[in-house]
Amino acid sequence: MMFFGKNILWVLLCFSSLYAEALVQTTLKSNSVFEGESATLTIHVKGEKVVLPKINSINGNEVVERGGKIRSLEEEGKEIKEYEYTIIFFPKESTTLETFHILINGETYITEPLKLNVVPHPKPPYSIEYHLEKSTVVQNELFKMTMKFCYDEGLGLSDIKIEHPSFEGLWVQSIEYKPTSISATNQVVYEIEYYLYATKPGEVKIGATTISANQLLREDLSQTQPTTNNSYSRTYKRTFSSKATSLQVLDVSKSPYVGTFSLNALSDKKQLDGNETMLLAVQIKGYGNFDDLKPFSLSLPNATVIAHEPSVRSSRRVNDLKEWEWIQRFSIGNAKSDIVIPRFELRYFDPATKRLELTSSQEIIIPVEHPILDESIKGGGHEARVLPWYEIEIFEGLSMHYLLFILGCIVGLIAYNYTQKIYRMWAYYRLFMPLSYEELLRCFLPYKHQHSKIDKSIVLLEKCLYIDKTTALTLRDKYDLFMTYQMIRSQLLKSLHL
Repeated sequence: MMFFGKNILWVLLCFSSLYAEALVQTTLKSNSVFEGESATLTIHVKGEKVVLPKINSINGNEVVERGGKIRSLEEEGKEIKEYEYTIIFFPKESTTLETFHILINGETYITEPLKLNVVPHPKPPYSIEYHLEKSTVVQNELFKMTMKFCYDEGLGLSDIKIEHPSFEGLWVQSIEYKPTSISATNQVVYEIEYYLYATKPGEVKIGATTISANQLLREDLSQTQPTTNNSYSRTYKRTFSSKATSLQVLDVSKSPYVGTFSLNALSDKKQLDGNETMLLAVQIKGYGNFDDLKPFSLSLPNATVIAHEPSVRSSRRVNDLKEWEWIQRFSIGNAKSDIVIPRFELRYFDPATKRLELTSSQEIIIPVEHPILDESIKGGGHEARVLPWYEIEIFEGLSMHYLLFILGCIVGLIAYNYTQKIYRMWAYYRLFMPLSYEELLRCFLPYKHQHSKIDKSIVLLEKCLYIDKTTALTLRDKYDLFMTYQMIRSQLLKSLHL
């Protein structure tokens, strides 16, 4: 009899367990999704009092959309609420979904752990690729890396933001953005070219790229089922990531400059007068680590030379290679005899030939007419030339002193004039402050109908004193009364002087 009673108790517990499970049901819209596609988890809950958890992630995957529906039912004279809680997320791999605790009528229920399979996509809707021309480069050798992001137009991406990868151990010479295009397979293509070189040998890593965008959410989110066009409902934030890559840098160069260079020197004049100034430009074109080129020095015994800072700019493409131009300019003047510009040389390592190369300019000779003569050549004498007054003042450094003196006088006069005006205003204001409204009115009444400002002030004071005593004067009204008082005082002073 005891055994029979235990069996009945066990059956009752099973039935109560089935009833409890009926209160919470978890389902997946599809148990299998493609890589890069979303999964939809739905939790059905019934009860009088239900507390649903706020689910921000599932198995470490961020929830991009959540929502639900609520229905009210009546069962056995009780009001029962039925919840349909829908959660959308992007799984990265096949997994068993974690469970969640739900409070129903004061009791805790646990959702069912469902199995979700992520299968390779036969035709991925997006791709992020790094393209390196070669996996091994020479130290200080300039190379190009192309990052390409392609996605199907059907994804409905907008507001795309691309983060640059990390380039540890690499120097970024320039970044070039290609125009956005659409391929023959209706894919939107974003392409960025990075021009880099490594200053140290060894293995260097290029970090992953992260791309964020807003994506239109389809009504039918599973790509395992056919979808219809224009079936979009809302947008959500989504991120895409690429894989990092590495590059081997060899230490085989004995020159800090690696690439292909061509050096030339150009002057803007073929003949020079002693009082004139010529411009000499040292120009280097090619493909390499131009940012590391050091400035040249030029010293001439018979002329004055001023060296300018060099500049680097991108010029054009040669055989699909970007060509740079490095320019350094020299200003040459005060020539005492013919000028001889020596050769400029640059040694570099050419990765194509694997050897050191030399590029140089030609020697330049500039004839000088009417050279400037030294005192010793003139026999101890000196040339007398009448200089204009402004040259004399600039030479003697007096023009700035005169200018500052004149400006100081003008500023002093202006300051003195404004100080006098402010002082008079303050004196009038000290006389005006102790006066009451009655005293002001008695002061204004003799000048009634002589000026509209006086009449307006009289009306304002009469209204404040006799018509509506609760009226408070604003700052603007007080300022008008003061200006009226000042005008009357000025008229009195004028009449006294007359």
